[in-house]
Amino acid sequence: MKHRIKTKYRDLSIILLLFIILEIGIQYSNYQINQSKHTQSSQMVGFIERVAKNERTNKNNIFVNSTQLADGVIVKIKGDYYKVNLSADQQSYTLTKSYLINPEK
Repeated sequence: MKHRIKTKYRDLSIILLLFIILEIGIQYSNYQINQSKHTQSSQMVGFIERVAKNERTNKNNIFVNSTQLADGVIVKIKGDYYKVNLSADQQSYTLTKSYLINPEK
């Protein structure tokens, strides 16, 4: 009977340890994802400031449809819409004028 109880607690301890390791792994993965999102958000701030400087406008006149810098983001500058095309290394960009299908919405 003693041997069964020891085995039962040993098995429960192993299961608990594996669960803790799994939880730590999930938390670390979530931490890395949040760090990546924060970095991308700070890149968007720099991008907006650069566009404002290049377009000679106030950065408050620039609106984007994403919080993260990515290829295909839509930018509104002084009532005009542009699609952002980033280079492979994300060090340069081009703005292509875009038009809305339904501008009232």
